[in-house]
Amino acid sequence: MTKIKLKTHRGSRKRFECKGSRAKRGLANGNHILTKQSGKKKRQRSLTTDASAQVQRRIQVLLKQRNAK
Repeated sequence: MTKIKLKTHRGSRKRFECKGSRAKRGLANGNHILTKQSGKKKRQRSLTTDASAQVQRRIQVLLKQRNAK
């Protein structure tokens, strides 16, 4: 019997980036109504950050990485 291939969660693939065992995510509040925010805050919102340990495991499961437990 052949094993069924697991499909990647397409929404997660667009939102998260995995490099090895670390998952990166974007920051919130950077999409619209930006005229009220300062330039510094807008620049900081354009960066990415590491996801927490609990969320990293969930992201790895959604992205079907083999080492996710």
